[in-house]
Amino acid sequence: MDVLVKLVGANIKAIRMEKGWSREQLAERCGVQVTYLAGVERGERNITLQTLENLAEGLEEPPVAILEFKNLKVDKEHVDRKELLTLLVSKLNKRSLKETQLAYKILDNIFDFIDK
Repeated sequence: MDVLVKLVGANIKAIRMEKGWSREQLAERCGVQVTYLAGVERGERNITLQTLENLAEGLEEPPVAILEFKNLKVDKEHVDRKELLTLLVSKLNKRSLKETQLAYKILDNIFDFIDK
């Protein structure tokens, strides 16, 4: 399963649940079948950009919100190493060079401590 497909699906589910909507409610708002939406949320369906736009409209969010992964909670999600690295890179991409360098130094210090 592709990492991005799985993260996008998990994020759609997280946004939907944050709004307190059922899968049926979102499917109706987007004009898709519930089973299709379930497959998207599980990361089993690779959606088109048009579907991404429809889901974003149904969620009342800009399309970029589905790709930002702000709503994903790593401690509550079952993520593998690749997915976690994708989430870390996503967070760092939004930061300045100075903030990214600081994050690197902090991680480097943590790993030095762990290795001792």
